Amino acid sequence: PGLMQAFRRKARTQGVNYLAATVTGLTMASPQKVGEVVLDNGDRLAAGTVINAAGPWSAGVARMAGAELPVVPSKRCVFVFETPARIEN
Repeated sequence: PGLMQAFRRKARTQGVNYLAATVTGLTMASPQKVGEVVLDNGDRLAAGTVINAAGPWSAGVARMAGAELPVVPSKRCVFVFETPARIEN
């Protein structure tokens, strides 16, 4: 978290605006180019370039642009432990 906050602070000093919104749609300017990004608050952002950085949800965002990505969310934190003592259910 500390490193990401440092990146965010630096980006803000260079003019980046962060929006707290969710992408709900993409308007295509052509079959291969996004024209607008539609947000859950109703705003539409004109797009020169769109970067899909949605992580495990990137397949859903790609689908909005008519593309398919083989990305499936999966759990990353699985804990397994053993104990010599018996644990009652």
